[in-house]
Amino acid sequence: MRGFTLLELLVVIVIAGIMAAVVAPRFSEPSAYEARAQAEVLLMTLRSVQSLAVARRATVYVQASASTGAVQVCADSACTQIIPTPEGDALWLQLSGDLRLQASSNWSYDSMGRPSAAPLLTLVTASGAFSGYAVQVEAESGYAHLQ
Repeated sequence: MRGFTLLELLVVIVIAGIMAAVVAPRFSEPSAYEARAQAEVLLMTLRSVQSLAVARRATVYVQASASTGAVQVCADSACTQIIPTPEGDALWLQLSGDLRLQASSNWSYDSMGRPSAAPLLTLVTASGAFSGYAVQVEAESGYAHLQ
């Protein structure tokens, strides 16, 4: 007789079920590594913008959009004079994948690198679930760090 026994088939089905339960969530939600990487990119972007304000000896304005997950830097509060990145892009950051910002936030850095506000930028998934990462800008120093 050739073929598999019922026990062998059940073992294979159970193993396949366990593998599917472990692997499937990785395809539906951003991984912890992706969320951490995006939080680090956001952090480095904000530090670069603060350095830009100091280097220009002028106030720069930051607009962080919750709907698009984009960060834009401008020379005026109405954001009609966009400051491009060193590569020439209009957006300083575009969050990728399913990650977005929980709320939009607008603030500026003065010529000394001090922010006009102390925003907390929280990364969430498209479904609104907390990703585990947030970037805080300190009120007095403008120092940005992960929370």
